Amino acid sequence: MKKKKKREFYLGFNLAFLFRDWQKLRGRRREIWKRNLEYCDKLQMGFYFYLSFLLNFVIFAQSIMS
Repeated sequence: MKKKKKREFYLGFNLAFLFRDWQKLRGRRREIWKRNLEYCDKLQMGFYFYLSFLLNFVIFAQSIMS
């Protein structure tokens, strides 16, 4: 019970644990849904690309404004 409370307190660590569990799930299901997972990986890459583009745009806008 105490450990769970601590994990909820550290949000970043909690997210890391969730990501680790998701990676484990992905590894288990890789044989079954290989094509589906490849699509999911492409989706993830696209999401990260979009996120990085957004971040760069924000930094660029800030540099223009100042």
